[in-house]
Amino acid sequence: MLFRSAAPPSPAAIEAARRLASLPEIDAANRESARAFLRAALHTPQANLRSQTAVALASLADASMDASLREALATEQARGVRLGLARVLLRREADAALPTLRELMTGADMPAIQAAGLLAARDEEAAVARLEAALSDSSRLMRRVAMR
Repeated sequence: MLFRSAAPPSPAAIEAARRLASLPEIDAANRESARAFLRAALHTPQANLRSQTAVALASLADASMDASLREALATEQARGVRLGLARVLLRREADAALPTLRELMTGADMPAIQAAGLLAARDEEAAVARLEAALSDSSRLMRRVAMR
């Protein structure tokens, strides 16, 4: 096995697991070992690593990790990580992601604007209104993200 469950997550290990989990030429046992490592990384104490893991899982071309993503989303507290998890799920299981995105949109931070952008792309009127309101935000970065 290339990955051991006792190995601590790190940015490099998460990226390596992502690559191994997506390579068809890797044998099934090692591919599953990499996926198990990513499932475990969804629960690491560091929010930045949980977020990176959500992004890594987004690149996998199948829905084999969706149950783990739903489970992590149900318990995640960090808004940025919740956004990342919901974004990944939105592609395959919109019903699991939409309530979280709607909740995030009500905040006054960057995840709120990004969630509104994802919802506005689905023609949700409240999200479009949230983005329009953000165009007059005092933060140049928030205005810029809202314009996208």
